[in-house]
Amino acid sequence: MPYSTVSFRMTVSDLESLSKIFNDTKRRTVSRSFAVSGPSVWNKLPATLRVSPTLGQFQSKLKAVLFRSAYET
Repeated sequence: MPYSTVSFRMTVSDLESLSKIFNDTKRRTVSRSFAVSGPSVWNKLPATLRVSPTLGQFQSKLKAVLFRSAYET
């Protein structure tokens, strides 16, 4: 029974292309992870909010900041 020969070999350029696709996908996934985006968002908060001495004060100030940013004209 005859069979066709299929080449499963990859060229160096094929491997480089796959490597680039994998690295780009990995970089996008990592940049969206909480470990990366969490600190980034935290650092964008106003300093007065970040140094709030109690959780209640932090929540109150955060609410005010979020309302201000949502309703800015």
